[in-house]
Amino acid sequence: MKAANHKKGRTVSTRKKKANSTTERKKETDTCVFVKKENDRIFVIRKARKKNR
Repeated sequence: MKAANHKKGRTVSTRKKKANSTTERKKETDTCVFVKKENDRIFVIRKARKKNR
């Protein structure tokens, strides 16, 4: 799985950043933060996804 995911550099990097900075973003902004728990990873999905990319 690592080699297959390593080809898609952007998706893996963004997910790692989101998983690491969930608490920081919760403290910073209270604007519509959806938290998904999938396989012991926390993904934060915002409404302003386009601005972050």
